[in-house]
Amino acid sequence: GGGTAGGGNCAGTNGPSMVDTAGFCIDSTEVTNSQYALFLVAKGADVSGQPPACAWNSSYVPAGAWPATGQPNHPVAFVDWCDAVAYCSWAGKRLCGKIGGGTNAFSDLADATKSQWYSACSAGGSKMYPYGAVYDPKACNGTEYGASAALEVKQAAGCIGGHVGIHDMSGNVWEWEDSCEADTGATDVCRARGGSFAYVGQLVAAYLRCNVNSKSIGVCTHRDCVSAVVGFRCCSP
Repeated sequence: GGGTAGGGNCAGTNGPSMVDTAGFCIDSTEVTNSQYALFLVAKGADVSGQPPACAWNSSYVPAGAWPATGQPNHPVAFVDWCDAVAYCSWAGKRLCGKIGGGTNAFSDLADATKSQWYSACSAGGSKMYPYGAVYDPKACNGTEYGASAALEVKQAAGCIGGHVGIHDMSGNVWEWEDSCEADTGATDVCRARGGSFAYVGQLVAAYLRCNVNSKSIGVCTHRDCVSAVVGFRCCSP
């Protein structure tokens, strides 16, 4: 728990250390398998207290590759949007949403004054990628990095930014955001952010930008989606 860079100002009792971006704090890494396992032990079979749109969610256990034996520091995957929300709440944080509180409007995915996730990745809207303006195929774990799988968090050494101390905001696994088109249930379209290690197509560089639109690509668009390429990180407040 706690934080590192400016972390004394950051809330949260569990999960990755946090980075203070001057306005809000964000996890320094994606939530890992070992961190998520602590949540499962603490919660057991108790799935109470979820928001109404998650009333259908009867288990927080990842839907595939669990337990993730031998991969404690890899990002947790196969978790749906509701699992991510529940973990962040348990950790004393929240799923990254709107700056100042609440859900980020679905249309504000690339507004650095609104979206916590986008603001952190783009350094307040000043960067196309967390590390800078120009695509570097070997900076982050996208298709051209060559790993062809998720890596341990922080393993892609060049994948730091938009603020010092934040890792893997581009590539590795997509990250759920508290930003959905509706608030009704399992089939609501919700955003994932940042791209992943897996992409088949010609627009690899565009797919790894801070402003990439997961809906247009068709990656895990629904609240109840689970995938090997989607995880999350948390923010506060």
